[in-house]
Formats: sequence, C-alpha cells, structure tokens
Amino acid sequence: MIADRRLRALALVVATALALAIQTAAFRSSPPDPRAGDGPSYIEPAQNLASGRGFVAAAPLAASVHHTPVRSSAPDTLRTPGYPLLLATALILGLPLAAVVALQHLLVVGMTLVVFLVTERMTGRWSGAFAAAIFLALFPPLIGTTPPYMGATHEYMTDVVGAAVILAVMLAAWRAAQGMTGWAVAAGLLSGAATLVRPIALLWFVPLAIVIATRARRAAVVFTIAAVLLPGAWIARNQRATGVATISSIGGENLLFFRASGALVVADSPPGFGFFALQRQTGFFRNADAWKARLAREAYAEMRRDGLEPLRLPHAVLAQRYSRLAARILLRHIPETIELACSALIEIFIGPFIYPFGSFGIVIGVYVFAAACIGLWQLERTFRILSIVTICYFSLMAAGPEAEIRFAIAFVPAYAIAFGAGITGISEYIVRRAREARAPAHPTRRRGPAAGWPAPARGHDPCR
Repeated sequence: MIADRRLRALALVVATALALAIQTAAFRSSPPDPRAGDGPSYIEPAQNLASGRGFVAAAPLAASVHHTPVRSSAPDTLRTPGYPLLLATALILGLPLAAVVALQHLLVVGMTLVVFLVTERMTGRWSGAFAAAIFLALFPPLIGTTPPYMGATHEYMTDVVGAAVILAVMLAAWRAAQGMTGWAVAAGLLSGAATLVRPIALLWFVPLAIVIATRARRAAVVFTIAAVLLPGAWIARNQRATGVATISSIGGENLLFFRASGALVVADSPPGFGFFALQRQTGFFRNADAWKARLAREAYAEMRRDGLEPLRLPHAVLAQRYSRLAARILLRHIPETIELACSALIEIFIGPFIYPFGSFGIVIGVYVFAAACIGLWQLERTFRILSIVTICYFSLMAAGPEAEIRFAIAFVPAYAIAFGAGITGISEYIVRRAREARAPAHPTRRRGPAAGWPAPARGHDPCR
C-alpha cells in the first residue's frame, strides 16, 4: 500500500514536471508574435480598452478575405470581450502582453494536474490518471510541432484560456448535478464566461442544463439563468451598438467565406473529394480562396441592390447579410457540406497527430480515439454524459472548412480523461484474460464467466 502511494505521488510529480518543462521550453524558445494568427484582432480592442476608448477596433469589410478594405474604428462585434479583457488587464497593470502568454503556458500545466486528479477519481487507478496527464502534456497543438511554431499556447489566441474555462464548467456542472445551488450558479456563470472567450460555446449550456436536470431540476434552472446572464448582456450591447442581436459577427463570415465557399469547391470536384478536402495540400484551399472573393463581390452587389452601401455598414450587419447568402448556398449543397464536415472531424481528431508524426499519426489518432471511446464508458455516469456532450458539441460545431487542429484544444481535457480511463479499462481487460489463460483447468470446477470490459466503479458516483 505504501509503495503504491509512493508510485502514485511519483506519477503525479513526473506528469506535472513534464508539462512544466515542456511549457517552459516553449515559452523561452521565442517571444510571442503579436501578429501571428488572430492575435491582432484581439490585441487592438484590448489596447483600446486599456486606454479608455472602449471596446472598439478597425472594422474590415470581411476579415476572412485577403486585401479587404478596412474602415475606421467602430464598436467591435467581430470578437467577444473575454480574451481582450484579459489582455487589457495585463496592460492596465503595467505588464507586457507576453505575461498573458506565460499564463497560458501555466494553464496547460494546471490542466495537466487537474486531469490527473479527475481521472484518478473516476477510475480509482493512478496508472490511468498518469496516461491521461501525459497525453495532455504531450498533445501536439499545445506544444507545437516545429521550433518556430509553438502551438496555440504560445500565441495570442483564445484556445487555452477557453479550454481551462470549459474544464472548470464541466467540474462545476458535475457538482451541480448533486443539487448544490452554489455550484449551479458557478457552473452557469463560468459557462457564460466560456462564451465570452469562445463564442462557439453559446449554446453549450443547453445540453449541460439537460444533463443537470436529470439529477437536480432546481439546480438546472439556476444554472440556466446564470448561464445566459453574461452572453445576454453582450448580445444586448451589440444590439444597441449595431442594431443586430449577435454574440459575435465572426459567425456570418465563417458561414459564407468558409462553409459556403468550401461547398462550392466540392460541388465542382470529383465525387467523394470533400471527405478528405482539408487533408489535401492542393486543390481545395486555393480554390476556396478564389470563391471567397467572388462571394464577397456577390454579397456586396446584393446589398447595393437593396440600397445599402457596404462601406458604411457595421460589421454585424455585413455578417447578417453574409449569413443569408450562405444559407441559400448551403441549402443547395447539403451533401457537399456533409462531406466537408467529415473532413473537418478528421482534421480535429486525427490531424493533431498527423502533422508531427506523418502517416504514423493516423494510427496514433485512431488508437487514441478508440481508447477514449472505451474510456467514456468507464467514467461515472453524470461525468460520462458531460464529457460526451462536451466533446460532441465542440467538435460538431467546428466541423466545417474553417476547422484547424487547434480546435481540439477546447475539449482536450475531457478527451484526455476519457483516454486515461480507456487505458485503464484496456489494461485491466488484458491482465484478466492473461490470468484466465494461465489458470489450470480442473475437470470438476465450473467454468467461470468470460472476461469482459470492467464496469464503472459504483463508489465513484458522487450523486449516490
């Protein structure tokens, strides 16, 4: 027993130390580039907030189209305020923006520790917890695959902060399912905060509320009320500023310039092209970029026919018109949209391993996916459903041509927990079968039942 405790403590220290070493090396490798990725679109409103000018930024006609005209500063609806507020806080405190990137690296270390503890609680085995923590610590989008590119953790991007908040929501919702009103309030407010960091989380509270309601209806009501407060306030702000009730106008751009343009490319391609479109080095993205410019001109022409001048419209109004045009196109190309969704899911689940490991990464990605699927059924019932809801929601909502490997970061803590539980289940199954194979046969002894996958431990259900 004492030896097992020592091994458990050693595993926890090793996993945390590994994550800390990797993230420290990533942070020290090079200074964060404020121009990389979507960084400028977060930094500009943050600087305006810190200087007292409000949440304003230069308003492009279409942020997703190259060489698009940019208008003077206006109330920003392209980004939600969660991450810019974090950047602005650093500036107000007199800290460099790189301090936020350092915080992101530390958040990865903290999530590694939490994943270890939660997996151990779910499985009762420190070995599965160690596998889950190592998986998170080595997850390629969190550490980068080449020295110049250190992943989303080392950029001014919302992915890591969003993942930390999403993990906190899951744990609070798990406790709220016990009927604890305080945890329901915390889970709801954190869910709203997740939306202000990652607007894709806007509707996530709906399935979460349903899960909580199966155990505690009053807590579900409290959770729902708390969950809509922050997003509702931001939607009301955008309505007052632009006349459009939206959480973020980036959604309209994604629909037209990624999903609609991608569907049109697939429609002009051989059958089955879309199933692996995002994995092709040529033949898709170049053609999609050409369609973006054509669709932008078509959208502007429609606006002018309706008596609207695009250069004078708020971005939220532009995004609304983009959405209308995109909806007409996507409804005519539903099969192509489904093909692209399949390719996007491959990018999200398998892509993180293909880029650092090549073709062998496909084997790793499939194995991780299979182990996680097995592991989900080893988890406590409520947490299992919360994990399934979270993984499915964030992967399916991102299943379009805009998908990138970093999109898996949103749910990777839940994915890592499921993976660790799966490793535990697989190893226990192998050990059990090996013991049965070595056991001597006895002519008078009744044959025992065949070995199967271990059932979840009932003692780990906090709701019982």
